[in-house]
Amino acid sequence: MTSTIDNYDQHRRNRLGDVICEYMDDADCDARRTYEEFLAEIDDWAQYHKQQYDKAVELKSLMLGNRPVDLDDYRKREDDKRAYEELQDLWYRTDAELAEYKDHYHKVVNQLMKEDVNDNVSL
Repeated sequence: MTSTIDNYDQHRRNRLGDVICEYMDDADCDARRTYEEFLAEIDDWAQYHKQQYDKAVELKSLMLGNRPVDLDDYRKREDDKRAYEELQDLWYRTDAELAEYKDHYHKVVNQLMKEDVNDNVSL
């Protein structure tokens, strides 16, 4: 197995030598151009892998449930139109308005629970 790795390492080194040889043998290509093209190629590789990394991170985030809720589907259905409007209304409220809404919601729920308890007692 080591000989296969050694052969591959040597083959890769030979390919690099061939590329360098092409640049050195080209009379129209000076050392500065060779240097800049090597750096440009490295930058291209880095950019490509960054894009692939960003794509993988975004996919992982989506897979973990971090995705926007698309309310357009609900807005189109007549039954869900009111729920959609309520969600939109909540979405654009300030923190103070949300706290007030939360307090109101708790009062309503507590009242309903008391009514439910009273109804069950009278049975």
